[in-house]
Amino acid sequence: MYISASGGYVGGYIKDKTENIDLLLFNTFRVNNIHIILAIFLVLVLVGIAIISRVKEDKSKPLRYVVSRVVRPGVFRTFTNMGTLSGTTNSTKIEKTLRSIDGDENDIAVDDIIARLYDPDSEVREEAARALGRIKSIDAVKPLLKELNDEQSTIRSQAAIALGKIGDKEALPALFKALESSSEDLQNAAIKALGMLGSDKSIKNLLKIFSKKSEVLEAASAIAVSELGVLEAAWDIIPKMHSSQNPVLTKQLSISIANLLGNNGEFYKYITGSDASRLALVKSLFSDIPKNLEKLVSCCSEYKLSADDKKNLTINFKTIENLFIEKNYVACFTELKKSVISIIKFILIYDDEEVEEESYLEKLFPRNQKIGIWWWFVTQAFESQENSTPQVIKLDILITLYFISTFK
Repeated sequence: MYISASGGYVGGYIKDKTENIDLLLFNTFRVNNIHIILAIFLVLVLVGIAIISRVKEDKSKPLRYVVSRVVRPGVFRTFTNMGTLSGTTNSTKIEKTLRSIDGDENDIAVDDIIARLYDPDSEVREEAARALGRIKSIDAVKPLLKELNDEQSTIRSQAAIALGKIGDKEALPALFKALESSSEDLQNAAIKALGMLGSDKSIKNLLKIFSKKSEVLEAASAIAVSELGVLEAAWDIIPKMHSSQNPVLTKQLSISIANLLGNNGEFYKYITGSDASRLALVKSLFSDIPKNLEKLVSCCSEYKLSADDKKNLTINFKTIENLFIEKNYVACFTELKKSVISIIKFILIYDDEEVEEESYLEKLFPRNQKIGIWWWFVTQAFESQENSTPQVIKLDILITLYFISTFK
């Protein structure tokens, strides 16, 4: 424990003592403190290997195994990167190095990366901010906040995203202020960062933005709040999905709705890629539905589906699948709504009196909020069907199926 605790102190001491070393060898190679530290590190590794190799165990590991575990490529890459960042004047090489930095093992290089936030080359500055976000070092928060708050800085958006990835709540006031910027790029970056931070204040601000800003910011805020699982956002997102005339925004809002009803980012694959790959994924949704129906019903009802119930629903969903493959989306969604109603009737079967369709939401929402929102989505989609394009109806079908297939 004492050796481990003293490691940081010794490392810092060596760095301070060698900081001013700058030697030119053979008129071509410049040696500075990074190379000295790397040399010491290599010597210590070799000494450690020599000591470990002398230890006898019942099932000893070969030296090759020890070396592969002790001398990790990532460690050497970090030291190499530090040498490049502190000693190279080629901006293209520095930019490439910064782009390769990823993971907390690069935390040792944070000072050199921070220094590049003030590089004369704009692309180097941008890559430095992104790299700080990827390594998530708390030491980077203050320098990034300085850039975010500086109206003359050209890397405010990159700084905002990096702060979101680091996740320090100290960034919240500056990010809230950035929401009022005249730059839509900065607003968009602040929205994404607040979505990553996920505090109560962040959620409130994101919900305000969703109802007031441009379509680009609407999409960004909708995705951010949906990834945070803010179910109340569905009351705004669902109507906007069906009223938007922008196909791209409609798709983005459909992803947000699916995020709220299912798992973050999972629905994306059903609406992108080649026709063949998407159709294969949709078929997998249909194949999973029979297995998941009982789970959906029993989640908030004591009723157990009978063999006949399962058989009838399976036949219905096979009809729905055929209509979907034929691209007869209107008929497909009509049949799908009938099956959804059947499922809900099973959930509400033990209620004292028969529940009218108009009261389904009132009955379902207290039992399970997601099921309630899912039913409301189906009703809103069905009511909008007359004014919806085939592509929007297709999205409605996919979201409805996705919920049934993936419900947990």
